[in-house]
Amino acid sequence: MAGMLLLLWAISCRKERDTSGLVIIGGSVCGWCAGEDSVILTEDRMNYRYMDPCDHRAYSKLSHMDNETWNELTGKVDLEIFSGIYLNTCNVCADGCDKWITIRNGSYSHTIRYGNQDSAMIQSIEPLVNQVDSIRNSFRNRKDL
Repeated sequence: MAGMLLLLWAISCRKERDTSGLVIIGGSVCGWCAGEDSVILTEDRMNYRYMDPCDHRAYSKLSHMDNETWNELTGKVDLEIFSGIYLNTCNVCADGCDKWITIRNGSYSHTIRYGNQDSAMIQSIEPLVNQVDSIRNSFRNRKDL
């Protein structure tokens, strides 16, 4: 009986992760007028933005974030691991491409800027990066934008 009570107490005291203030931003930028895009992800919204600096095209698209996608995405966030990666490449400085991912939560904010050559450095957050990129690319490939 005591074991059962201990188990019930442990379950009732378990803290749920509060992701209500969490913001995840992923984007890419390339030189030679290839443009840049980003997606801002929150618990209830996905906001995609695209800008082409050469022909001055710009647009944005707002969409609803469903609970399943948000839970899957935030389940891949480990702030301790994310905070330990210090990477700020500048491939775009030589007309290459960079990607970035930023996580904000209250006063916390950390950005990782990386290129394809940095795959080993971001391996520990690859599931998160891949999902953010997948969401961003789904907007980019939409024909209604």
